[in-house]
Amino acid sequence: MKDDGIYKWLKQELLKVDRTKTPWLIIIMHVSFYNSNSVHYLEGEAMRNVFEAWFVEYKVDIVFSGHVHAFERTVFSL
Repeated sequence: MKDDGIYKWLKQELLKVDRTKTPWLIIIMHVSFYNSNSVHYLEGEAMRNVFEAWFVEYKVDIVFSGHVHAFERTVFSL
């Protein structure tokens, strides 16, 4: 994955972010890192292993992703 063009491009883009000009860092991607759908389970694992640490390091505020065509939610209960 490190030889992939997206790897190099994303690293360069994250390094260029000036948080005084860009207060919100938003990532939009197709495949989700996390889901519990059995058909797509661990599908984004290779990308998660590479990019999740960057998202933390560069303080990404929110990630929007899709791909899984199934409804999923977390329910709060006492």
